[in-house]
Amino acid sequence: MIGTSADGGRLLLGPAEEHDVLLPAAYDTVWSLTLVVAVVLAVVALVHLVRRKDLTSTQAALWALGVLLVPVAGPIVYLLIGRRGKVRAPTTG
Repeated sequence: MIGTSADGGRLLLGPAEEHDVLLPAAYDTVWSLTLVVAVVLAVVALVHLVRRKDLTSTQAALWALGVLLVPVAGPIVYLLIGRRGKVRAPTTG
């Protein structure tokens, strides 16, 4: 297949370049969405972690390290398991 280069000249494309042109765009989109999901999960988990008052500083630091060092799985594990803290009895007033 023959294409045109940036300077207007003819450019011969090999078999690898003749395939689906949209594949790189779709690939970039998937990775971009994965990055956004990872960042949102980490932010939600860290905000929840900072607001908790029932954890010691060591426990909070370990959870924060897990959330930050294991990009997608860390926040998911924290949000599924780590959120289960002490259930406080409702106060009657």
